[in-house]
Amino acid sequence: MKTGDAVEVLYDPKGPYNNELPLNRFERWFYPIAYGSLTLVGAVFAVGVLVVAVVMTVDSVR
Repeated sequence: MKTGDAVEVLYDPKGPYNNELPLNRFERWFYPIAYGSLTLVGAVFAVGVLVVAVVMTVDSVR
């Protein structure tokens, strides 16, 4: 969007202060799922690396 472009706004006629752009509906579910999944994958990877580091350390001590 550029300044001056016409945009569709969804609002409640009884409370026009309660409004949103239609794009927000997509962003509400997509971004949390996408970034949440990336965070989960990163956490699993970090735990895996930690386990490998502990195993390698224990093996080197023996």
